[in-house]
Order: sequence, then C-alpha cells, then structure tokens
Amino acid sequence: NCISKVNLQSLCDTQKDDIEEYSPGLCVSVNSSDQTTTIVIVLCSVLGGGFLVLVLLFVFHQFRKMRAIAQGHEQLMEATLNESIRSLRQLDYPLHLVRGDDFVAE
Repeated sequence: NCISKVNLQSLCDTQKDDIEEYSPGLCVSVNSSDQTTTIVIVLCSVLGGGFLVLVLLFVFHQFRKMRAIAQGHEQLMEATLNESIRSLRQLDYPLHLVRGDDFVAE
C-alpha cells in the first residue's frame, strides 16, 4: 500500500538498483519514456507512409492526365495530316507554280 503513495519514477531515477533488487522489472514498467518513444515512432511512421502514398497517387494521377492529353494531341495531329493528304489527292484544278516576282507584279 505504501508503494502507491510513493512516486516510483523519482525512486527509480535515484535508487534503481535497490528497487530492482526488491522487485525486478518494476522500474522498467514505470519508465514510460520508451513506450512514449515507440508510440511516437509508430505514429510518425504511419503518418509518413500515408503522406507518401498520397504523393504517389497524386503523381500517378497527374501522369495519367498528361498521357491522355498527349494522346489526344497525337490523334488531332494525325487527323489533320490525314485531312491534308486527302485534300491534296482530291485536287480538281491543276496546280501552277508561279515565281515570286511574277506573283508580286500581278
């Protein structure tokens, strides 16, 4: 009953050897700084892992958007080229090349 009225932390700090001799393992359970350190490490690891996952998801999403934009641009350029080739093949009038000087003079 007396042990509940005494501050075990201060006794463990000053008389650890005597307390361990009286009751082995008592100071280890009283010293909660190791538990606190473990809790902080685990909590930071979980939060850091979650942040890393969020960053990776954001980068992956941005990559997919950029790839879709590039693919759309590629399709647009291909359609433009196909239309120009089709127009070139379907010319109904003869093509006359005129020198620049003659064109300016007219």
